[in-house]
Amino acid sequence: GGLTASAAVSFVIDKTPPEIAVDGVDDGALYDTAVVPTFSATDSYLADVSATLNGAATTSGAIVAVDGEYTLVVTATDQAGNVAEVAVLFTIEHPPPCVIDQVTYLFGQLDPANECQGCDSLTNENDWTALEAGATCSDGDACTIGDTCQSGLCSSGDGVVCDDAID
Repeated sequence: GGLTASAAVSFVIDKTPPEIAVDGVDDGALYDTAVVPTFSATDSYLADVSATLNGAATTSGAIVAVDGEYTLVVTATDQAGNVAEVAVLFTIEHPPPCVIDQVTYLFGQLDPANECQGCDSLTNENDWTALEAGATCSDGDACTIGDTCQSGLCSSGDGVVCDDAID
């Protein structure tokens, strides 16, 4: 006789590409602060996930802070060679700084002499702008709590019993 042999082989036909999720940035969005794009892919047979930011390799969770236009491209490949790709275009454009008394202050920076005023170059590039009423501040008096900004000045909150430790 003739010898025969048999073997059971199982395999999967996979025609489905991976699914890609991108968070932290939206396509076409304009941001005035730094962003932290994150990305991931899901597939039963995922082989690789990679991304580029303006053509350079990047990682999920990398901070993007410099003004400019960006294209994030995420590519995922599974073991069967199915490929998925998602591109997200976004822009970062910080507001300009303020120049007050020949000193440059970043947008949002507080007046060193008055914590109830700050640089809001969208309102006035050359002078301090009052913070929103109700912003917290400290009037320097330990015997008050709940001090808030009102019309660009710190207003004392409720009085509390103070022990000045003087006998």
